[in-house]
Amino acid sequence: MENKQKKLFTLVFVFDDDKQRLLLGLKKRGFGLGKYNGFGGKVEANESIVDAAARELNEECGLSVRDSNALTFAGINYFDFIGHPVVFEVHVFKIRFSDVNGTVTESNEMRPQWYRYDEIPFDQMWPDDRYWFPSLFKTDVKFTGRYLFESIESDVLVEENLVEERNDTTVLKRKNTNVECISVKYNN
Repeated sequence: MENKQKKLFTLVFVFDDDKQRLLLGLKKRGFGLGKYNGFGGKVEANESIVDAAARELNEECGLSVRDSNALTFAGINYFDFIGHPVVFEVHVFKIRFSDVNGTVTESNEMRPQWYRYDEIPFDQMWPDDRYWFPSLFKTDVKFTGRYLFESIESDVLVEENLVEERNDTTVLKRKNTNVECISVKYNN
């Protein structure tokens, strides 16, 4: 990953805690076609990461962020693809449904759908989601994930590495290289 160019992306997940549900979008075109994900995309030139997250949320599902401070930074995922010169650096945010305006609307890129927290459609999502999604539901944890895929055309995950931090203290480290190899480290 060190010698590769990085491309900045955002990803936003809308939580409706009152109804215990999460808004996901089914990708209708382009990269990730046919998979459920949060709402996001490329950070444009001269645009902040937070502004890009709010813009993409609005473009892809019709919701507007009332106050950019309501977008809570959850973590960063790095997606690397064997044989591809660019690493995707994805800044992940979450926001409460009560902190957005508008009506959930299908766009030409995404078909939004609510899912109960216990019914997330992992079989229709990227394989890395199973590793870092639990971190997304924790209120006091930030995460950094690194995922290596077989190629840019493949959703075969070759390696995953996740670190969770709470107040600058590592609370979980996990690495999996297609072998069930999990280690947990607690720092006090």
